[in-house]
Amino acid sequence: MNAGRAAETDAERAASGRERNPRIAAYVGAAVTIAVLVAAASAVTHPLIADEIRPLLVLLVLGGLSAATLDYHNEGVGYSFTGFVLASSLPLTGPTGAALVGAVIPLFERSNRWTIAHLFNTALMVLMGVFSGMAYVWCRGLLPIPVHDTTPGQLLQHVGLPLLIADIVGMVVNALLLAGMVRLQGERFQDVLAGAIRQTAPLYLGYTVLAFLFVVLWRPGQLYELSAVLIMAPLLIARWAYTQYGEEFRAHSRILDTLISAGDGWDRGGTGHGKRVGHYTHLMVDELGLSFNERRDLRYASILHDIGGLGVPRAILEKPIELRDVGDRREIAAHPIMAAEIVGDIEFLADAARAIRHHHERPDGRGYPDGLRADEIPLVARLIAVADAFDALTSGAGSFPALEPDAAIQELRRRAGTQFDPQCVEALARVAGRVDEIVAGVPEQRGEGPWRDHDDPRVNDILLTGRPPEQSGALPDPVTGTGPPPGSP
Repeated sequence: MNAGRAAETDAERAASGRERNPRIAAYVGAAVTIAVLVAAASAVTHPLIADEIRPLLVLLVLGGLSAATLDYHNEGVGYSFTGFVLASSLPLTGPTGAALVGAVIPLFERSNRWTIAHLFNTALMVLMGVFSGMAYVWCRGLLPIPVHDTTPGQLLQHVGLPLLIADIVGMVVNALLLAGMVRLQGERFQDVLAGAIRQTAPLYLGYTVLAFLFVVLWRPGQLYELSAVLIMAPLLIARWAYTQYGEEFRAHSRILDTLISAGDGWDRGGTGHGKRVGHYTHLMVDELGLSFNERRDLRYASILHDIGGLGVPRAILEKPIELRDVGDRREIAAHPIMAAEIVGDIEFLADAARAIRHHHERPDGRGYPDGLRADEIPLVARLIAVADAFDALTSGAGSFPALEPDAAIQELRRRAGTQFDPQCVEALARVAGRVDEIVAGVPEQRGEGPWRDHDDPRVNDILLTGRPPEQSGALPDPVTGTGPPPGSP
């Protein structure tokens, strides 16, 4: 994956479909204006010279090939070697040539042409080229690189090191512009900035090494166009490997889409529920610092947590609340177990199965199916429980009216420490202001029958006791209907 492209695709997600947003339009307009001004200034202070035209043409061809063959997978991230091309342009063409490369490459892209996202991507590439090129010059990088009389030590000191620093500058420019764009969509600036740097730093390092080798082969090695042919081999191998990963990812996405459709279908009143829960948990993770694997498991478990409802007879869901008996509650309480069994047999979902099994556990030990307590419950499961309940409260479940987000947060806080993890409740509270955006993006289609969403904490009270919340006393085992559940005092 190309570092610059990773940032660009995130920017496209922020800008595409929101071109009427005046703040985004103003931000992109400012970026384009600054890009034009700094590129013009660079052309005056560091004009192209004759020796830079030949490598510039080759780099434009490589950049066009990279952009034209860009392959996306379903998360919107694609592989190209644009970052390598931009890095190589710094010692071979200077800041002005790098700006020209950055401006021309987006013209070869197959999508998003002449949209606000395309303009932003172009400005981003130009600014990265100019500022990286200026950093290379300020670090006393050789420009142009002498064909003769340069030792390996001199190349490392006056080409390799300045190129590394220049690429770090480009990475920071990339991250700052991206964070500014995404901030307009409500994300925290510092989180996006840190995430962009963390994600792209290893990629910039790799492309710096390849660019250094290419530059040395071009000038001191005097291989010129042949150096481009030689350096393309590892780039094409990397692209092939990433394409295979993309195919695997798309296969996983098709499986997920099938399971999501099946899961939504079991409760005709809950279409879109899993997707919204996934969106809520995605916002919450930045508040809690989950690892990469935990984030992956959270994504899968959030959207599939109710797939076990396929095994719950429709007749039970159609019953009025007051007519549900112990047997009905047993069927409902078994759905996390069935869900875990379904996804556990799929290799890439196996790690998410544990969170799915335990997303109805409670810190007080009165949850189901295993009566786990507090930290015995996986953090991913605790996050899903909170997001799950919040969506049910704000959507309306059966005979219970929907609550406003602030009221729903207060209901969750009232149950923090008993039914929900307090840390997870507060993580959701800090991002609850973006509820309208999420709900608008996932259509809701609720039926009129009773108890359409067992995830509502008020319905959970009834599931455990058979009585509405105001009538509930000691909570019995949800499976047998007698005595306290496993793990209760």
